[in-house]
Amino acid sequence: MLECMKCGVLAASDKWLERTLVHGLVGGGIQAAEGGSFKDGFLGAAVSEAVSCKFSTPLNEKESNFKFVERTAAAYIIGGTASAITGGNFQNGAVTAAYAELYNECVKHAMELSEEGLQFIAGEENFRASTYKDQAGNGTIGYGHKIQPGEKFGTVNEGQALDLLKTDAAVAEKAVNRNVKVSLKQNQFDALVSFTFNVGETRLSQSSVLSNINSGNFNAATSSFALFNKYRPEGSNGLVVSTGLTVRRAHEANLFLNGEY
Repeated sequence: MLECMKCGVLAASDKWLERTLVHGLVGGGIQAAEGGSFKDGFLGAAVSEAVSCKFSTPLNEKESNFKFVERTAAAYIIGGTASAITGGNFQNGAVTAAYAELYNECVKHAMELSEEGLQFIAGEENFRASTYKDQAGNGTIGYGHKIQPGEKFGTVNEGQALDLLKTDAAVAEKAVNRNVKVSLKQNQFDALVSFTFNVGETRLSQSSVLSNINSGNFNAATSSFALFNKYRPEGSNGLVVSTGLTVRRAHEANLFLNGEY
């Protein structure tokens, strides 16, 4: 999942580890075949591939890359020196330390919903102080918070509702980070979080919106938002077009394409 590093949404996922191991194994094999150290080749190849992907992050993250390079370089020097002082190989210690710094940087570098994105979702959900049933019959309160088993609400104020929204949006945020494999701008990420907040991770993962994005076809992805404007009424087996969802999908598509909150 090194592609995720290009957009700063890398999480410590199985796909990321798999891709890293493949590059490391190839590098180690080549090094060993030439009479060198498999370990040096393994670590060197993994770091080289990961660093090359790191520099493909979006423009709004370029500034942080300089500090990333500084920390990685410092880790390389310190790790190599420490290894040499203790009688080991400078390169082994240096590359290992640099790789550790790289990994630590990547696992914490997931994208986050912006404040504008949070307010966008709040605007789409609309505030309700008391419990009500949404179109699908789910008990709901605040800014679209679906009431979970064991939760009991009388009324909530806007501050409390916003806290619930932040918690719920964080779930959607993680889902987008897990599923998107390409570089996103902040407005595109925020639009997808709003979409996922509404439809859920399962529908996101199976959607043409996601498949088009991961294929790099952002124009088609923008058009795909409009397809998700239906809901299943409580007690019904069929889907019904919702005017509210139609408007919401248009707003999300506009945010995704034009950055208009």
